[in-house]
Amino acid sequence: CDEHKPCGACIKRELDCSLNLDYAAAETTEATPEFESLDKHTSSLERTSRTTFTEDLSPREGAQIDDVALLNHRNDSPRLSVLDYELLHHFLTSQCLQLTGNGGNEQFWAIEVHQIGLSNHFVLHLLLALSATHLSRQRPQMRDHFVKTVDHHLDVALPLVRRNLTNIDADNARALYVSSILLCLCSLGQGPKAGEYIAFSDEGHSEWFTLFVGVRSLNISIGAGSDSLSIPDNALSTSHFILPTAPRPVMGWKVPMEELRDFIVTMTHEETAFQFYVTELDLLRAIYEARYDDSKGELSPEYMRIIFVWLFRCSETYISSLQDKKPIALVIFAYFATLLKEFEWLWIFDGWSTHVLGGIWRFLPEKYRKWIVWPVEELKFQPP
Repeated sequence: CDEHKPCGACIKRELDCSLNLDYAAAETTEATPEFESLDKHTSSLERTSRTTFTEDLSPREGAQIDDVALLNHRNDSPRLSVLDYELLHHFLTSQCLQLTGNGGNEQFWAIEVHQIGLSNHFVLHLLLALSATHLSRQRPQMRDHFVKTVDHHLDVALPLVRRNLTNIDADNARALYVSSILLCLCSLGQGPKAGEYIAFSDEGHSEWFTLFVGVRSLNISIGAGSDSLSIPDNALSTSHFILPTAPRPVMGWKVPMEELRDFIVTMTHEETAFQFYVTELDLLRAIYEARYDDSKGELSPEYMRIIFVWLFRCSETYISSLQDKKPIALVIFAYFATLLKEFEWLWIFDGWSTHVLGGIWRFLPEKYRKWIVWPVEELKFQPP
């Protein structure tokens, strides 16, 4: 070692040099002027975020240089700041507990996800983005700052996700699946957006549903090869982000749903192309039947995580009709929106049920609105 900063040996091996820590810290500090603009309410921990820490990417003893190069290739991202560690602390002490709910997923969110992220840094950046999203809603006086923080971590993570998607293997499969889930949560967690209604939008295609399709695609492709990839079954379970809530009586859905089905069947007799509507409604009705006890209108605990299974199973024909805002597709989706209400105890879903129903009401021709009377009453929706 020639003791230059960085030393010649590390330059030759393309490694981070320990002699260069002071230089790297100073360089990173100068490159982050946005911390100077934090308002007077910024915590002392956030103010100290000007001091950055360098990740230890030195090779383990016996590691091959090619292995280190591959790790760096997958994790080519900026170093973390103290503010990032505060976001991580917030996730572990607050957000993680909310995500687990009563579903027993504490180990997944508190341990497994972070272990995955140590080898795939885009997962860590997405965790930080989700944590910052939460804080942007918890601390409205600092919303703009945390929104910028979210954007920063997404800007870092997304290129790495795209890079890894071109070569899915045993080392990154779980990480890509987790990252797709985190992207969905970040999008929903930002709150209802004008013109976006989960699976359709003013323009047709939905930003969030595009992310959701990514989750579905990875679930299918990774699941098909899970034996060779050594992926545990629980890594592919939607239970990691579809969570239970306390029982909420839901009564009176059965008759209006049966009447809607009869109406669609009648239309199918006239136009056989409408048969797929019957199929989708039957799938949704099965979830209602599984979700609720018919005699008491209470939640069935053994089916606490199946609501979004319907979106996983929806045909492309139905989704296309929904995005084209076909009346029957919108009516069916109103019954899905009603199920979303049960998850609004979790901040990520807060406000989405009535927002989606508002979008349905907006585009649904008046003569079809009688078919969504029950969802409107159940959600206490006030039409404009």
